[in-house]
Amino acid sequence: MVDPGIIDSMGMMISQEAAATAAECPLASPCVDLGITAMKVKDILKQKGEKVYTISPDQLLTDAVAKLVEHNVGSLVVCEGDQLVGIITERDILRACDSAKAAFATHTVRQHMSTELTTGGADAELAEVMGAMTVGRMRHLPILHEGRLAGMISIGDVVKAEHGLLSVENHYLKTYIRNA
Repeated sequence: MVDPGIIDSMGMMISQEAAATAAECPLASPCVDLGITAMKVKDILKQKGEKVYTISPDQLLTDAVAKLVEHNVGSLVVCEGDQLVGIITERDILRACDSAKAAFATHTVRQHMSTELTTGGADAELAEVMGAMTVGRMRHLPILHEGRLAGMISIGDVVKAEHGLLSVENHYLKTYIRNA
């Protein structure tokens, strides 16, 4: 039996299979409007959530390790009250282990956190953020919206979103070629 197809939001006839894939895309609106709307960081945050794990700069590195393990994350945003003051990552902690050795348990987050912080905006386009993270060799990027911490994305989140878009685009192109 021939798949009758569906007219998508761009007026293109696509198969029901491709339409189902587009509907299942975790970032549905950018996928369906492919070529019309560029994906933004806020689309990723909408999907993954805006939960950000934080730590005080005066807490011990052992507290940071416990939080990283508890939440299965690779970084913690360092805050004093509502003020973003840095980030501590797994790599920062490994460097501290190597340099501090026995004194590791007495060191604070402040002594080892990164303070030259790069942040992204919720309205930034995916390509822009991907480029900045690649050039800056960053795996984690705190996201600000109207000056306040709005979320955290990882390079994995960016790759997952890009993969979703490319998968749907691939379906559109294959359908277009088959129907040409």
